[in-house]
Amino acid sequence: MNTELDRREGKKRLAFLIGNAEYECERNVACSVDSVLQFSIVLNELNFGCLMLIDGNKSIIENSFTWFLQMVNDGDTVLIYYAGHGAQSL
Repeated sequence: MNTELDRREGKKRLAFLIGNAEYECERNVACSVDSVLQFSIVLNELNFGCLMLIDGNKSIIENSFTWFLQMVNDGDTVLIYYAGHGAQSL
């Protein structure tokens, strides 16, 4: 991947990072927020613009992701990272 060429061509590197640690009905995931924060440091060093969301509920995650997608253009590099509990249906 040629970062300098990507910058000249107007391509962006964007990351959507979600760290959910606090839960009402499940055990908390203590390391998920730290995982997102540490990952964002590495991604910033690799010239990624990071949008981080901490302890978001379903609605907040969906709205934030919709907003994030509005920043994405063809040819951009996009990374999505989630740390926390998962569910098959909500």
